Amino acid sequence: MNSFIDYYERTADWTALAWWIHDRIDSYNAITFFPKYAAFNIGWSENPECRKLYIYSYIPNPYTGKKGYLTRLDAENYSGSHEQFYEELTTQLAITL
Repeated sequence: MNSFIDYYERTADWTALAWWIHDRIDSYNAITFFPKYAAFNIGWSENPECRKLYIYSYIPNPYTGKKGYLTRLDAENYSGSHEQFYEELTTQLAITL
């Protein structure tokens, strides 16, 4: 995701990519973001009971200033669309959804 680095360096917003993955990819089970270039590890599972368990970050959230869980299975912000958080990213990268 080299093209994401420009966006991240300009905005410090790793949540845009996190929410885009969350809304668009069903088979991840966990995502963890790290400070250098917003690198991330993504875990996969074909087991439906282990899908989309959480998104965690060691980078402060640009909206809250907090590190830790962006979302997890039992969180209020888990369900629904999060497009407002990645709209600028998709426009910049010209991603067609």
